[in-house]
Amino acid sequence: PDDFDADELLALAHRMSDGVELKTRDLLLKPYRACFRGSDAVAWMVRQGEAVDDRSAVNLGEALLRAGLINHVVRKSQRSFADRSKALYRFAFAQLTRFGATE
Repeated sequence: PDDFDADELLALAHRMSDGVELKTRDLLLKPYRACFRGSDAVAWMVRQGEAVDDRSAVNLGEALLRAGLINHVVRKSQRSFADRSKALYRFAFAQLTRFGATE
């Protein structure tokens, strides 16, 4: 999981931001805007051929978290990615832009 190339992760994050549904979702009675479910991201990665199975999609999700390209909506420092509908994440668009600007 640690051998993901930064450019590949950035490209994946951009593709994923266009592919997964971003919308306001409630968690613990609080609305969170422009977020996606971990389970949707895993399904998208497998469906698009970004990952061969759910486990490898979770590994990619964790790599995106470690790279700071996505964040958990509640526990911003969390670095484990969950294939669950209650696990909500956001793209760190500022990070995506800054990350891309270094190329």
